[in-house]
Amino acid sequence: MKKTLKTLSVLLIILCIFNLYGCASENEYIINERSNNNSDLSDSGADSDGKISLDPFEGLVVDFDGVSPFCTVSFNNSRCAEDVQLNVEYSTSPDTVTTDGTFSIGEDVTIYALLKNQYDDTQEYSLTETSKTYKVSDVPQYITEITSDMDLTQFKKQANDYLESITAFKVGEYERLYSDWGCDGGYISNDRPNKHDTYFSALKLNKYSKYPDETDYFNSINIMYSINITSKHNNDPEETSNRYFTVIAKNIVQYPDGTIGWGKEDPADLSFEHNIDWTNMDSLINANITSNKADYNVTEISNDFK
Repeated sequence: MKKTLKTLSVLLIILCIFNLYGCASENEYIINERSNNNSDLSDSGADSDGKISLDPFEGLVVDFDGVSPFCTVSFNNSRCAEDVQLNVEYSTSPDTVTTDGTFSIGEDVTIYALLKNQYDDTQEYSLTETSKTYKVSDVPQYITEITSDMDLTQFKKQANDYLESITAFKVGEYERLYSDWGCDGGYISNDRPNKHDTYFSALKLNKYSKYPDETDYFNSINIMYSINITSKHNNDPEETSNRYFTVIAKNIVQYPDGTIGWGKEDPADLSFEHNIDWTNMDSLINANITSNKADYNVTEISNDFK
């Protein structure tokens, strides 16, 4: 009997030990399962506060439009996650939603992401980052100098075509001229135009704020000419005199591929103007170049237009 009781005691001890290890093993399994569940929540986009984390810049397209240094910015979030599209706004300011500002090529521009209703305590979203920097590139720019690597071939051809169109007088024959040549109601003959100096003007940096409301153009090229004309009105004697004029291109831009455009309203126009002075070349230069030096840096570029 004693032997039997001893045997039962040993069995009970073994059974208890087995149950103890079994409970510990089961508890370990439950703890690990909870840990895995927490990991899954984190992977699904929840932060430590239980809010849904959004990446506001994944898929965002930031475009710079216009001509440097006056580019504007726009945002396209159609490629962003749906929650981002519904709950995030973008701005050039960290405090308010705005797209104000003008930007230059090569400039780093910080774009801020803002949650709609960001001050609502019940906000269910958080942002993985609130700002990102973008570089202004691949935009046309107003030129501020004429450089040796600038291809002006097309510009010179277009300028010559325009010159021929406004001086298409028949040499040795009389015909009616436009009034700006000072021969209204009369007839003239002429020699070919004589080219003089060429000037490049670019708005000074501290005057950028005046463009376009207070200035006629950002930059310009003025090619100076004189022409000798003979006028005759009815039975009056012939009168020979010089006219001084400039062919003007305004708002010259260089595109990312290096090509050049110009035009007072649109650089795709490739348009020119001309001004005429009846007095002398100095008077023409003063009216079109010298008088503008308060706002413009002026460089003589005659060697580039020989």
